[in-house]
Amino acid sequence: MERTKMRAATERGFDAWRAAMRWQRSVDQALRPLGLTHTRFLVLSAAAQACHEQKDAVAQVLIAERAGLDAATTSGIARRLERDGLIDRGPDGVDARHWRGLRSRRGHDPPRRAPPPGGPPPARFFEDRR
Repeated sequence: MERTKMRAATERGFDAWRAAMRWQRSVDQALRPLGLTHTRFLVLSAAAQACHEQKDAVAQVLIAERAGLDAATTSGIARRLERDGLIDRGPDGVDARHWRGLRSRRGHDPPRRAPPPGGPPPARFFEDRR
């Protein structure tokens, strides 16, 4: 009996994971024309929000917190966004090991052109597609 409950819980977990991955792919597909992935969009949007609130460039760690990502992932994505001209970043004036970021002029456009947020994943993502 216990084994059956464990198997059912595991199946539900895998089903939720599969649905999340389908949703992630659909978001990436919608953002592809803008040259962004979902994660890049999260970092760019988090940088925009944080900079707007602070009225200045913000620590990259704050961008990571806003995006819900770890610092290493955010750093790599920030480098890519900088290379693409969507954010400007440079060393913090106090600690050269820390970076500060600011959305560039060019970086203002993609979020405006992005499809509207879809809210929670639609029920179709939870259909059994095994």
